[in-house]
Amino acid sequence: MAARLELPADHPHVAVVTIDRPAQANALDPPTLRDLAACWRAVAADPEIRCAVLTGAGERSFCAGMDMKTTIPAAERFARGERIEPRRWRGCAAWRPRCSPASTWRRRSCTR
Repeated sequence: MAARLELPADHPHVAVVTIDRPAQANALDPPTLRDLAACWRAVAADPEIRCAVLTGAGERSFCAGMDMKTTIPAAERFARGERIEPRRWRGCAAWRPRCSPASTWRRRSCTR
């Protein structure tokens, strides 16, 4: 999975969502976006979660943004009228507060 959801035992009301593509600077490609959507749906469905923390794996960066190597070809196929895989983004909206650290250094400093 390119994104994962963790529920730390020592913080039962907090969800930690991690973008896990450190070799690509945690850039967002379609599979990662699908995984993130699934994580947010799980957060929204769990009444015990009060807050979600979004972080990136690795030491290099939190998230480089969209992965253009995979996103541009899909956009070009769409522009030509070709069918691309269906979007499954329903359920991404979550009402709970979210916190996004700017870097893994900041994430480590927040847990001390």
